[in-house]
Amino acid sequence: TYSTSHTTSKSTTTSWTTSWNTSHTTSQGTSKSTTTTWTTSWNTSHTTSKSTTTSWTTTYNTSHTTSQGTSKSTTTTWTTSWNTSRTTSRTTSKTTTTSWTTSWTTTHYTSATGGTISYSGNYKIHTFTGNGTFSVSQVGDSATVEYLIQAGGAGGGWQDGGGGGAGGLKTSYGSTSGGGCSAEADYTVTAQNYAVIVGAGGSGGSHAVAGGSGGNSSVFSKTSFGGGGGGSRGYNPATYGVNGGCGGGECYTGSNADNGGAGTTCQGYRGGYSVDEAASSGGGGTAQAGASCTNPVSSVGHGGNGLAVSITGSSVYYGGGGAGGADPDRSADGGNGGNGGGGNGGRLNGTHRTPGTANTGGGGGGSSRRASNGNGAAG
Repeated sequence: TYSTSHTTSKSTTTSWTTSWNTSHTTSQGTSKSTTTTWTTSWNTSHTTSKSTTTSWTTTYNTSHTTSQGTSKSTTTTWTTSWNTSRTTSRTTSKTTTTSWTTSWTTTHYTSATGGTISYSGNYKIHTFTGNGTFSVSQVGDSATVEYLIQAGGAGGGWQDGGGGGAGGLKTSYGSTSGGGCSAEADYTVTAQNYAVIVGAGGSGGSHAVAGGSGGNSSVFSKTSFGGGGGGSRGYNPATYGVNGGCGGGECYTGSNADNGGAGTTCQGYRGGYSVDEAASSGGGGTAQAGASCTNPVSSVGHGGNGLAVSITGSSVYYGGGGAGGADPDRSADGGNGGNGGGGNGGRLNGTHRTPGTANTGGGGGGSSRRASNGNGAAG
């Protein structure tokens, strides 16, 4: 904003003075005074004002001599004013609007109880190691749940016994389920109670009796089948491996036929077979078949490996097959249990067979022929 004020002032004074003395001589003096004043200002209007004042003053004295005095005073005044409001107002307004939109996405999770609860990131994990109830009280934004159902492993066979088969496995987590199939579909829950059944491990085999099969596990109307027991020596006859979620390993039966137990499709693999009484074959795992004893001297009946699944937030093997036991009268040794809790077979050095690891669905190892306790290990 600019404001200009311009003021001009001019003053001129003109005066005349005439006087006569008392003698016969006439003396006249004239004095002229002129005053001129200009006042110039700028305002919103333009006004010119002129004022002129002229005055004469004549005086006479009291004597016979005539004295005349004349005084003339002229005052001229001009007043000029402008109010042009020479005001330049320049206003520049720049408005920058920056807006932030902050949004929160609130995820409503499914609320449920049951089992042992743990967390991995945004996942809430319910682990059941025994029968129980998965109770859904509220369904979240996503009503689907991922699951892993591992059945119980079977027991190993008696004396030179075959390894117990692992329990079958069904899972929707990851890309692969048991038996080499693609993962199952996630399950959509509603607010209700779901019964959870956890299969137990099977008992070890005894003379001419195969290892006990593992128990079935189920939830959401989906069932994984327990592992098949390992075959046991009985002289006449020896027993074959038993079918199951994963098949039990065969104890040598005097035949070169494949008598390992069969696994369940999309749950687990079959057990191995034996061609000689020197050693028995391994039980099947959820990711691999049990090893067969095809050479009476060098073959070892290892258990089949289980499947690695990261549903708990870390990679864990489930469902390893039990290994077959050895015959100390031969050079072949007992095998190693498969990854995922499979038990080892009885060894030439007298080391006893071992059971399957708890809560993995691993099969039990078959006993060696000369073991003081010839029963197979539990699943």
